[in-house]
Formats: sequence, C-alpha cells, structure tokens
Amino acid sequence: MTTQSPPSEPSHNETDAALQALVDSGLSPAQIITALSKTMPKAGRLSFAGKVVPTISEVLVNVRAGIENQGTLGTWARHLDRLDAHHGTSLCDMVDFDDLEALGRLARTEALAGPKRCTSKGDGAVESHVDAMHRVFSHIQRSRYRADNPADFLRKSKRRKSTRRALESDEMAEVWAVTCAGGDDPMLDAIMVRLCRECGVRRQGAINLTIGDIDLATQLVTLREKGDKSRVVPITKGLAEAIVTLATERGSTRPSDPALRYLPKGLQPIGRPLSRKRFETWAKRVQRDLPASITIPVSAHWLRHTAGRSIERIAGQSVAAEFLGHEHPASVTYTYTKACALEVINAWSIMVGEKHPLATVDVDVQDGAPGSR
Repeated sequence: MTTQSPPSEPSHNETDAALQALVDSGLSPAQIITALSKTMPKAGRLSFAGKVVPTISEVLVNVRAGIENQGTLGTWARHLDRLDAHHGTSLCDMVDFDDLEALGRLARTEALAGPKRCTSKGDGAVESHVDAMHRVFSHIQRSRYRADNPADFLRKSKRRKSTRRALESDEMAEVWAVTCAGGDDPMLDAIMVRLCRECGVRRQGAINLTIGDIDLATQLVTLREKGDKSRVVPITKGLAEAIVTLATERGSTRPSDPALRYLPKGLQPIGRPLSRKRFETWAKRVQRDLPASITIPVSAHWLRHTAGRSIERIAGQSVAAEFLGHEHPASVTYTYTKACALEVINAWSIMVGEKHPLATVDVDVQDGAPGSR
C-alpha cells in the first residue's frame, strides 16, 4: 500500500506570483481580503483587523439596539428582518453587493404585492432598504469586521414627483365634516386632523406627543418627528385643552405619558397609545364617505401640505419652511432670510384666525373647518 505524502507548502516565489496575479486582476485590497476570507473556516475566523467575525444575526442585535428613534426602527424593521432571514447565519464579511441588491428587488416586489396602496412603484421600499443596509454595514465596517462596505454601491431610485397637494377650502370642509360625523372614536380623529392641519404635524409627531410637550400657558407644542429632531410650533388654546382632556380621561397623568390614546377597552382604565394604524383607518373612512364629487386620496400628509401652503401664501417660503421643520436649501440667500419664531407665530395666527398670545398682528376671527383658509 502506498502512502500519500501531505502537500508541500508553497514557496515564497509561488506565493508572490499568486498575490501579484490577484493585484493584476484589478481587484482592490478590500475585495481580495473578502474573497480570501470566504475560503477560510467559519468558526473563530478573524477579520483583517484580527477580530473574531460575527454572524449577521449577531450584528443585527447591536444595530437594532443602537437605533434610538422608534419611528426609524419601525421603518427599517422589515428590511432588517429580511436580511436576517436570508443571511442571518452568514458571517458578516460574506454578504456582498449582489446579495444586498437582490434583497432590494425583493423589498420592491413585496411592497407591490402588499395589501396597502403603493403609489411609488416600490421606490419607497427600496429607499428604506438602502438606508437600513447602510446602517448595518457601516456598523460592521466601523467595528472592523470587514474592510469594505457593500452597501456603498447600492443606489436609490430617483424620487418621483409627489402627487400630494394641498386641499382646497371646500375639500377641507368636507374632510372635517366626515371626520366628525362617524367612526368609533370621532374625538381622537378630530384632534389628529386639527394637529395635522393647524400645526403641520407629521404622523410620527402626533404619535410621539406627550402631555409634557404641550405648554398651555404659552400655547406652544414641542414636536419630535424625523431623525430625532424637534421643533416648537404654536397651538390654539382649544386644541391644546382638548388634547390634555383626552389624555387625562384615557389614563395619561405624567408629563412623559402619551397625549393621544385610543378609547380604553372593556374594564381597562388606560387606552393604548396612538399608532400609525389609526391614521390609516381614518383615511380609509374619510375617502369612503366623502361626496362623489370629491375624489382625493386623503391622508395626514395631505393636511400637512395644506398647512404648509397656507403659511407660504401668507408669509413666504422661509416662514413656511421654518413652520414645517424643513431644512433650508444650501443657499446663502436662505441662510440670510431664515424666519424667526415670531414670523411663524404671526403667519400661523392669520391662518387659523385666532391671535396667539405671542403674536403681534391683528387677526380676523374665523369660523368653520380648522384652518380652512
């Protein structure tokens, strides 16, 4: 019987030649490291920086814990879950651009097949996927588990022109009438509509709102919305008092408690905090019950558009941008013309037809639908 001798170690010349061939192929050092790492055993494998490489599932635990904004976490949850389901057991330096691009196509397909109306052809889902993957693989790269970042090569679709618009006064009046006329909680729905129309609130701002965010003395409300940013806007005395009354009647007592809650169910003394689902339920009901002559896909953001346009018509773009919490364009002119709080309060007072305690303008008191101007 012949015995097979073990393979001999490659010579220095052979090793140098092999490495030179890789360099000549046009691969970057990071790509070479990633390709070589995939051929090594998984257990206890070290990264280019000498750190033990974790799996995608292990990394996602830390990524999720590091996302403080609950709205962002909710938006990215399905994309993080999809990455975990398809590549959770893979070491984090084994997932490449093709894998992430395939997950992006899957995100688009799922968005188009979902039960909700998708007007962006799945572009929004792809955009959220790209943002989520950037967060995950930037964390991996900063942790020095891999030298490259495959998410850097992902591209978002060019944003389509928005079909949302401001509501006209007759449309706003009909939306308001339908909101107050039915549903299982017209009081909550009415407050939601007034917040969006009078204060330009985003959905997340209403969901994050606490009792402590409302200052009855100054009639100002602090909103915490996108990207952990906050802004302060005026609020009518009637709306502020209605929110505080609803909050206390439904179980909120501390300043940190949610201001908007559902009606308590059964023998429960406290209602569940407001969720995005309520906005969707309200929008479907309004669209169903609007007169046939008004065919508009109403949503909370349409009300925000309406508020923004009203302020812009009264006081111009700089004041409207400040009211809505928009970042000013990278323009020297906008830097010089940034609106102050008093300008926002004065324009808002004219819009709602109620003089704010801090306003310096005369206001004609108006009746009818909230902010119908």
